[in-house]
Amino acid sequence: MKEFFPNIILDDYSYNLPKERIALYPLSDRSSSKLLVAVNNLLINNFLIKQSDNLNFQDSNLSVDHRLFKDIPSLIPENSLIFLNDTKVIPARLLFRKNTGGLVEIFCLDPVFPSTDPQISLQSEKKTIWNCLYSGRNIKEGSSFQLTTNDSETILNALVLKKDGKNVLVEFRWDNCNEKFINIINKIGNIPLPPYINRETEESDYNTYQTVYASSDGSVASPTAGLHFTDNIFEELSKKNISIQKLTLHIGLGTFSLIESKKIANHNMHSELLSVNLITLKSLLNFLQIKDNNKRLVAVGTTSIRTLETLYWLGVKIALGVKFNISFNDLLLNQYEPYYYQNTANLPSPSESINLLVDYMENQLKTNVLFGRTELFIVPGYDFKIVDTLITNFHLPGSTLILLVAAFIGKDNFYRIYNEALNNNYRFLSYGDSSILFR
Repeated sequence: MKEFFPNIILDDYSYNLPKERIALYPLSDRSSSKLLVAVNNLLINNFLIKQSDNLNFQDSNLSVDHRLFKDIPSLIPENSLIFLNDTKVIPARLLFRKNTGGLVEIFCLDPVFPSTDPQISLQSEKKTIWNCLYSGRNIKEGSSFQLTTNDSETILNALVLKKDGKNVLVEFRWDNCNEKFINIINKIGNIPLPPYINRETEESDYNTYQTVYASSDGSVASPTAGLHFTDNIFEELSKKNISIQKLTLHIGLGTFSLIESKKIANHNMHSELLSVNLITLKSLLNFLQIKDNNKRLVAVGTTSIRTLETLYWLGVKIALGVKFNISFNDLLLNQYEPYYYQNTANLPSPSESINLLVDYMENQLKTNVLFGRTELFIVPGYDFKIVDTLITNFHLPGSTLILLVAAFIGKDNFYRIYNEALNNNYRFLSYGDSSILFR
C-alpha cells in the first residue's frame, strides 16, 4: 500500500517560525485570542458574505479576515454541526527519588494492564502497568522507586519490568485500596507541557492546558484548538441551533514528533486510541443525510478531523468485506490504507460509509461505543470525505500537522495563511492564536 502514498517533499511545506512568536503562556481570557478566518472564495456568495461582509480579498481563490475567537459563533452558519475532542490531559510526569538520592522522572505514555483503554487503567486499584519514558541515571530492569502522596495517605511503588533505550515498562503498585491510580497521579504528577514551551509546569497550567469540556482522562497533550472555547461561546452557538457532538482521541507524545525522513512516506505515523459512541455516530449520519451547502461540518482541531475521517475509512473497510473484532488493536486504520482505497472504484458516499459503521456496531459488534486506533496521516493529495471546516492553531514547521493543514486548504493557501499570521503578530503553537478554515 505504501506505493500509493503521495510523493511529498517536506521542504515544500516549511516556514520560518521566530522563537519569540511561540506562546509560552495563554491569554487570561481564552476567547480573546486572535482568529484568522480563511474562506474559499467559491463560498463567499453562498453564506459567508451575509455574515462577514468585510472579508479582505487576497486573490482569486482565498479571502482572509482577522477576528477574535469570541466572534466564531457569527461565522458558523445556523444548523451546522461541530465535533469536539473531549480527551483530558493527565498529570503523566511522575518524579521519583532513588535510594541514592538521585531523581528519576517516569512519563506515563499508555497503559498495558488491566486495559489498553486509559480510562479503565486509570481507575485501577492497587496495580497498573504502563509503557513509559524515563529520564535519570542507572535505570535498569528491576529498578524500583517510591513516592508518597502529599497527604501521606498513599505510597506509590514503581518497578521497571522491561527497558529498551529510554522506553520502559513500569508496574505501579500502591497500598491504599481506597485510591484509584488517577487520584494518585492527580496528587503527585505534573501536567506534561509541549517541549517547545520551554518552562516548568505552573499551577495555572492544570486549568489552562485543559479545554473547558475535557472529560475523558487519557492524553499526554491537549487538543489545543479547543482551548479557546468558553461556556459563553457554546451558549451563542446554541442560539443558532448549531449542534455540538463529542468524540475522544487520546493524544500521545507522537503528536510532537517532527518528520525526520526526507521521503514523507517513510515517516511512521503514531497510533492513537479513539472512541465514539453510537449516539454520536447516528448524529453524524443524520447530518450527512440532510446536509446542504448552507450547513457546515466543523472539526475542532486536527485530532477531531483525523477521528472523523478515520470513521469514513472504517466504513469503507466494512464495505470491502473486512471483518473487525471489538478489540482496539484489531479495529485499526493504518497510515497507508486511505491512499490505497482512494484508488478503488465505487467508494461509498460519506453517509453510506457511516451507515455501514452504525449497522456494524448494532448488529455485529453489538456495542454502544466504538473503540479503535488510527494512524491516519493526512498529507496533500488526501481526499477529505467528512469535514469541510477546520478550527486549528498554528503549528510547528516540520510537523505532520502542517501537512494536514496544507492538505485541507491547499499548498498556496497554506503559505498565504501562515504569512498573514506572521505579518499580523499572531501567537503560535499550543498556547497561541487560532484559525478557522472553510474549504
